[in-house]
Amino acid sequence: MLKIHPLTRIIMLAMAIIMSFVANELLPIIIFSVFLLLYLLIQGFGKTVVYLAVIFGLLYCINAWGEKSDLPESISVFLIFPYFALRLMPIYMAALPLLKQTSPADLLQLFERIRFSRRVSLPVVVCLRYTPTLLNEFTTIRQYVKQRLVGRPFWTKWEYLMVPFLFRSIKISEELAISATLRGIELTNKRTNATALTFRWYDYLFSIGAVIIGVSLEVGL
Repeated sequence: MLKIHPLTRIIMLAMAIIMSFVANELLPIIIFSVFLLLYLLIQGFGKTVVYLAVIFGLLYCINAWGEKSDLPESISVFLIFPYFALRLMPIYMAALPLLKQTSPADLLQLFERIRFSRRVSLPVVVCLRYTPTLLNEFTTIRQYVKQRLVGRPFWTKWEYLMVPFLFRSIKISEELAISATLRGIELTNKRTNATALTFRWYDYLFSIGAVIIGVSLEVGL
C-alpha cells in the first residue's frame, strides 16, 4: 500500500470535481472513474473498489436502459437520479482517501508549505478530521432509536433521534475547540514536524496523470 502525498489527493479531488461538472458526456467520467478505482486500489481500498465498481455498473445500466427505452415522461423523469449519481461518484472516490487516510498533521504541514493561513487551515483540518466522527455518532444514535422504537410513528423516532444528536454535537464542538487549541491555532511561531512529507515518483505519476487524462478527455484527444 502506497502512502500518497496530501497534495496528490487534493489534486485528484480537484480534477474529479472539474470532470463531474464540466464533462458534457458520461464517457469521460467513466474513463476517469476507472483511473480513480486504480488510485483507490493501490491505497488499500480493495473491498471499497469492488462495491464502487458494482454500484457504478448498476447505475450505468439503469441510465443506459432508460435512454434506450420508450418510457412515459412521469417515469423517465426519475432517471435523472442515476445520471447525477454517476457524475458525482468520481468526487466521492477522490475524496475517500483524503478523509479516511490523511492525518491532520500531514495536512497542516502541507498548508504551511504552500503558505496557507493558519487561521483558515486549522479549522479546515479539524473539521475534516471530525466530520466522520459526527457521522458515526449519528449512525449509532439512529441504530439505537431503530431498535428501541420499532413500530412507532416517524415523528416520534425523529424526536428521539435529533435530541441526543444535538447534545452529542455540542460535546463534539467542545472537543473541536480543544483540538484546535492543542494544534496551535493561537501560536504565531513556525510549527515543527516529526516527519517530513516527500513528493515521490508515484505522486508525480498520479498528479500529472490525472491532469493529462482530465484535459485529454475534455478536449476530446
